[in-house]
Amino acid sequence: MPNLYAIRKFTLSKVEGLNAKRGFSLIEILIALFVIVALVTILFSSSGTLFATRDSKLQTVAAKIASKEVENLRNIAFASLPAQGTDQSCTTSDTDLDKLKGNSPSGHGECHLDVDNYDDPDDPTQIKQVTVKIDWRTDNGANQNLKMDTLIYKDGL
Repeated sequence: MPNLYAIRKFTLSKVEGLNAKRGFSLIEILIALFVIVALVTILFSSSGTLFATRDSKLQTVAAKIASKEVENLRNIAFASLPAQGTDQSCTTSDTDLDKLKGNSPSGHGECHLDVDNYDDPDDPTQIKQVTVKIDWRTDNGANQNLKMDTLIYKDGL
């Protein structure tokens, strides 16, 4: 007669072995969740960095355009400077304005001048204050602007 105890022992151990290997343990689930949370955190932080870098580059382009315009105005004869007034067009057309999105009909950034006489009671037309203003929109649609002021004297710097 066969040994029933030996057969039963073998059968039970086989069934217990199968049950022990099914599914995931709690530790494996926690490790997987930790890895997923870490990857999502890295993804969100890198996407935020990309937007900040893009905005910084657009601001650098705007500063470059304004700086070029100021230098151009300083190289013009004092008598040829734009008359006093606000919201005038810039004296030069910079191709870098194409890099900026804007509300203009062309869809590009805009450059404006505000010119004021920097009045001196003795001689009111010796110095002009010029403000160069660059307007553009960021990628998320927010309006941005950069202003650069300078004083231009009749006899140069």
